Amino acid sequence: MRARFNPTGLTINCQNEDINQSRLEYIVNMYNSPKLIIEKREEVLNSGRYEEPGFHIECTPSDSNFETCKEINIFLDKKRWNQIFFEYDPEAMGGCFISRSKYDRIDICYFNPDANPIFSRNIKF
Repeated sequence: MRARFNPTGLTINCQNEDINQSRLEYIVNMYNSPKLIIEKREEVLNSGRYEEPGFHIECTPSDSNFETCKEINIFLDKKRWNQIFFEYDPEAMGGCFISRSKYDRIDICYFNPDANPIFSRNIKF
């Protein structure tokens, strides 16, 4: 997994080795270098204001934002997790989940070059 802050929020790019995990961790080397943790759960019932169902984000300490936090916790239910890793979106050329939150916009993507014939290593020219 890789992550970066950008003008529209937080972008997270997942990789092949992330598929079978239920918890992902990454240090975002920007601002206060917060630790980013993404957890897959059976259900996420406490989605906050502006957040899509099945998704929740919290920064630690609780009164911080992306620029000042020490940790970012993202919780995804099974449906959202599968949307990222197992549902192919032709525009994203892989899986994609986007939500607003009280902090900013969150983009979580998984690009699988083998699922797209343009980028597949299995094509013979």
